[in-house]
Amino acid sequence: SVKLAMNSIAILVSTFFLASSVTATTSDQLDRVASDATQSDKTAKKRFSIPAAAGKTKVGGNTTVKVQVKVAKGWKWNEQYPAKLTFTDVPEAISLPKLKYSQMKGDFKSSKEAASVGLNLSGKKAGKATVVGNMKFSVCNETSCVIEKAPISVVVAVQ
Repeated sequence: SVKLAMNSIAILVSTFFLASSVTATTSDQLDRVASDATQSDKTAKKRFSIPAAAGKTKVGGNTTVKVQVKVAKGWKWNEQYPAKLTFTDVPEAISLPKLKYSQMKGDFKSSKEAASVGLNLSGKKAGKATVVGNMKFSVCNETSCVIEKAPISVVVAVQ
């Protein structure tokens, strides 16, 4: 019975150490993932760029403005990721009937090198207006895929 008790204690101690090392590994892995996810903007800009989006229209007129993401060399647009573009601020001078765009619903046109969304805008009041939103998407290289978030601004001149 002493031998059985000693074996039980040995099993408990080894189980504890095994669980501790698994937890440590998992914690280390989570720290690395969190570190990868919070890389600096400089690194993100090397993976993609977003050219300025602008357009012109007249009061009562319509125009289409293209919001584009260009993927850097060594990276490719992830067509499997459910990319989204959501506008959060639309000035009164502009009418933007659709505020949410989704890659999975066919709103994005994409290739390995770039992706774009066409915005159909109408002018309501003369002046310059900036439509503001956010885009969430993913780019991949040979070894991994990274989820990106980027602010989007579209400047529209209404005459």
